[in-house]
This record gives sequence, structure tokens and C-alpha cells, in this order.
Amino acid sequence: MKWLQGFWAVWGMVVFTLLMLLALPFYIVAIAIWGDKAIVNVHGVSRIWARGIFLFTGIRTRRIAPTPLRKGESYVLVSNHLSALDIPLCAVASPVAFRFLSKAELGRVPLLGWIIRNIYLTVDRQNPKARQQSMERMKEVLAQGVSLFIYPEGTRNISAEPTARFYDGAFRLAIESKKPIAILVIANTNALCPARGFALRPGKLVYQWLTPISTEGYAISDTEALRDTVKNLINEALTKLRK
Repeated sequence: MKWLQGFWAVWGMVVFTLLMLLALPFYIVAIAIWGDKAIVNVHGVSRIWARGIFLFTGIRTRRIAPTPLRKGESYVLVSNHLSALDIPLCAVASPVAFRFLSKAELGRVPLLGWIIRNIYLTVDRQNPKARQQSMERMKEVLAQGVSLFIYPEGTRNISAEPTARFYDGAFRLAIESKKPIAILVIANTNALCPARGFALRPGKLVYQWLTPISTEGYAISDTEALRDTVKNLINEALTKLRK
């Protein structure tokens, strides 16, 4: 029933806010000590926060196959994007600390925006100069040994297709930085929390990490081919997960 899903969405917002307030002191201390490298030391807090959201909203997660990521290695992490639930799921799913690439407008959200501005990276996609500056900043972060998480679709997929259009940025970044692409495939988040409307319901989320793709030997001219390969791999995995 829609009214019940709306009520559960309100409850989810309450849970999100309360857990964020509990986690906030850890982020403040970490930012004061380590600055923009704070996420490396508070990734465990982010995972606890995300698991708490799922616990108190009745959402279970199921990983398909072992996680092929190695702690201490830095990656360009990419995933399909279906729902607001993808963000806490990425924290739960990833054993390696990472910085999200987030839309600049999210940095203006009260409380959450402060954390995003200080721990993650933001980009104004409407400003070419800002996009180029963000690309250079992302290269610096990867050179420091910290992973980056980017949604190649740029926003949540509301189409009938498994994935929407993929942009080149994440793949160009991986090639230029010579970092492997790690691929997370997420299923069912849009069934529990649709991209449109205000609804939430308990249920199970399924995810799978695919084998990372090394970008050693790739040239910038291979960007589109790498992008299309990753998109096809995600589409194929989604088809299997949904069955």
C-alpha cells in the first residue's frame, strides 16, 4: 500500500538523520586530524552507519560471489545507479575506503552537505572548467592511494533499460591514472526505494562485484571501448541477478 510505503519512507528519513547525528562527531574529529584523507580512517564508521540504516528499515543485503577487491589497493569503483539506497549499499559492499564523486548541489544539503564537501568530491557538471578541475583533483586522490567511487550514468536510471547512458569520465580517469576499474552490480534497490516518488519498503538487496579490469596498456583512444565493455558486463550481470 502506498500510504504504508510513504510512512516507511518517513521512518527511513528519521533513521538516516539520527544515525548521521551519531556518526557526525567521528567525522568532525577525523576531518580535523586528517583533512581530506579522513575517509580512509572513518570508512568503518560509514559502513556501520549504512548497516544501521538497513537494520532499522528492515532491509537485508546479499552478496553474490566473493569480493575480489584487495585492501591497500586503490581503484576507480563504478556501479549502476537505481536508487538513493545505492549510496549506503556501496559503503556496506566495499571493503576498501573510497571517496564518492557527488553532484555539487548535494553539498548544499544541511548536515549531509557538510560531510560531502569535506570527505567526498563534488563536481558541477554544467561548468566545463569545474569539471576539468574535478578531474585533476580526482587524479591527485588516486595518486594518494585512495579509491574513487563514480556512477557512470551520472544520476539514477529511471528508464526501462538495465542501465542508462554511461559517460566517459570514470573510464578516462582510470586510463590516465592507470588504476583498475572495479565494478559493482546492484539489483533491486529501485524496487524498495523508487527513484521517483516518496516510498520505501523492507526487502532484500542483491549485489555482486565483478573481476576488476586492469587499465595497464590502455590508451585514451580506448576510453569508449572500455566504457562499453563495462556497461555490457553490468547489463549481463543484472540480467542474471534479477533471475
